[in-house]
Amino acid sequence: MPCSLLSVNQQCQLLGVNRSSLYYKPRINNTKQAIKNHSTQVFEQIPIYGERKVHQQLLEDGFKVSLNTTLPQNL
Repeated sequence: MPCSLLSVNQQCQLLGVNRSSLYYKPRINNTKQAIKNHSTQVFEQIPIYGERKVHQQLLEDGFKVSLNTTLPQNL
């Protein structure tokens, strides 16, 4: 196992990267993804539904969401 001549801090400084970003792992928001999938499914099944009907359907299906969450640009 080769030894690095530069510390992690020095390597990050040379690359112009924050050391904390080296260890960053993005979190996956499963709830948001489930809402997005379900909203898309409702939109596809009943294309005449607007945002308010989709919002009502999500509430009936047990999702706690605001009306803004169901807007197409938020999907």
